[in-house]
Amino acid sequence: DGKVSGKIMIFTILCLYWTTVIPESVLRFYRTVGDASSAYSRLNSLRGAVWRQKDDTLLQRIGYKADRYMNTAFPALLYAIMIFVLFNTEEVLDILLNALAAEFVHFLDEEIAASGWYDPDSRWIAAGAFELVAQATLRLRVLESPKTFCHVYGIPVEDYVNAFYPEKEGKASPSNIHSQRCKLSDPAVAARDDQDVNLWTNPEDALSIACAKYAVKHDNDDAVWQFQKFPSPFSLYDSLLNTVRPWPSQAGVFDKFREFRTWSKWDKILYLAPVPHTISLSKVDSIQGGKVKHFNTKKPSGLYLLFDDIFDVLSLYRIVEDIKREMTHGRGLWY
Repeated sequence: DGKVSGKIMIFTILCLYWTTVIPESVLRFYRTVGDASSAYSRLNSLRGAVWRQKDDTLLQRIGYKADRYMNTAFPALLYAIMIFVLFNTEEVLDILLNALAAEFVHFLDEEIAASGWYDPDSRWIAAGAFELVAQATLRLRVLESPKTFCHVYGIPVEDYVNAFYPEKEGKASPSNIHSQRCKLSDPAVAARDDQDVNLWTNPEDALSIACAKYAVKHDNDDAVWQFQKFPSPFSLYDSLLNTVRPWPSQAGVFDKFREFRTWSKWDKILYLAPVPHTISLSKVDSIQGGKVKHFNTKKPSGLYLLFDDIFDVLSLYRIVEDIKREMTHGRGLWY
């Protein structure tokens, strides 16, 4: 039956868990779902939007799900195992040491995540937030496919293709939409347009490009560094990584999506989409195929979403659904 002192110790630890661990776990789920007002919760909400749009990369998806489960399922599973161990331990000292071991593992994980040595000025998190905003707004998956781009923005395929094929080349076929000429993502064109001063709307930027070209031509390194932008390391850790990366010139955090800077192509198709009717943008959720989709005003409350998320995670239903989504939802695990 066990010792009375051991049962008292177990009861004391369970009371401690009831007053500290359970409320903290619920708050952790609340912050992770994205309904709280903290910066972390709002970033989670934005991250979830990018996930639903399927605009994230493979590494981003792995990191997002790992962070989500490590901040929700892992602590709950850790304390569940701890309670099971406590009920199968009789000695007071063993009970106390086991409880301290669980606390040590949990707080060690939290301290490692909260450590600021790799990002002392929070520049990485700022860069990540900017990237999420860009991914959620630009909808890169849509921009990568001309056919999807035409469907989402209501552009006739014939008009889109004809914009890239002049009349002197003959009538273009709709099948040409899959050609490289019609793709907005084109590294070669982006590199050429980036140096074309005629495509720059800011005279100061055009002057900087001209000065940078002149400095490179005459091997004036000081002037090159003044007029040409280079990736800037965020920390000592980032500087060390740049020494071993095979592509140091492409390591800038704020220098992404360069292949979409095809300004000459954007000039051809920018005004092909039909003008929408007068609408209240505060009530618009998205525009698909030129049609406005309004927000669903009958969405479930935040409290319902919170407990629904808790049930899905702890029952492992969410993990199974995420795996099925990756394998069968159109993009696959290695998209």
